[in-house]
Amino acid sequence: MNDLAVRHDTSPILSAPATVDVDRPMRLVEWAEEARAAHSLAQSLCQTPFAGQYKNDPLAATAAILKGAEVGLTPVTSLGAFDLIQGTPAPKAITLRALVQAHGHSVWIEHSNDSECLAKARRRGESVTHESRWTIGRAQKLGLTSKQNWKNQPAAMLMARATSEVCRMVAADVILGIGYSAEEVGDSDPTPTTTVSRSETKPRSVQRKKPEPVEAPEPELDPEPEPSLPVEEMVTTPQMRKMQAMFSEKGFRDRDDRMAYVNEVVGIEVASSKDLTKDQASRVIDALDQLADVEPEQ
Repeated sequence: MNDLAVRHDTSPILSAPATVDVDRPMRLVEWAEEARAAHSLAQSLCQTPFAGQYKNDPLAATAAILKGAEVGLTPVTSLGAFDLIQGTPAPKAITLRALVQAHGHSVWIEHSNDSECLAKARRRGESVTHESRWTIGRAQKLGLTSKQNWKNQPAAMLMARATSEVCRMVAADVILGIGYSAEEVGDSDPTPTTTVSRSETKPRSVQRKKPEPVEAPEPELDPEPEPSLPVEEMVTTPQMRKMQAMFSEKGFRDRDDRMAYVNEVVGIEVASSKDLTKDQASRVIDALDQLADVEPEQ
């Protein structure tokens, strides 16, 4: 640009880095002529693979070319050095680092991993070292780690943040006007705008719907009571007496022999004759009645 003092550099991606000439104001006529030339060039570049994300968008490509020209980038390099974030060209973090280093300042990464990145920089001719430390904890406090880029590549995002921040510390004059990187701009959530048409501002007549008939709930039926099991009557006292008498008549002197006989007749094991039911006692009595009497001992 004609109003910039140009300084030659050997950087492969830069073409004559420039610093702002503060001795005279910007001449808008010359800038407008350069903008028209940039737009004409952008229309041609947008039809080539070099346009990248600016393909079919010559206006945004024009803005990227003009932005790059202000810091000494060639048109083709500008299209690759600036990302289109929310409709605005923004430089990548590595672009800021390249610009700062091209002006003789030192920028380096002390260490970097998925949880922390420490970037350091020193301005040309100075001994003071500036540093920027970005950690996952710091990103979490800002609500960044929930974004997809931070989930997929946390180390790269930490490095971009630390690099951009330290570059602004040591060389704000070099990156004036493009100080925030594409990674930083991409992390900011755009504020949604709501457009209300005039028709929506007019009061609308409210049509009340007729209430739908409500069906009465069916009465709940009481569950049928479960049939109760019949309670069996227990052995009676007369049955107990008769069994004792018949056991003696049939020769059962030992209690264990008596209970073994009872268990055999009823088919279950009981501890005492008192545990028999009335029906079981009848079966024992009938079984004893069929046994032959034992002759009395001589």
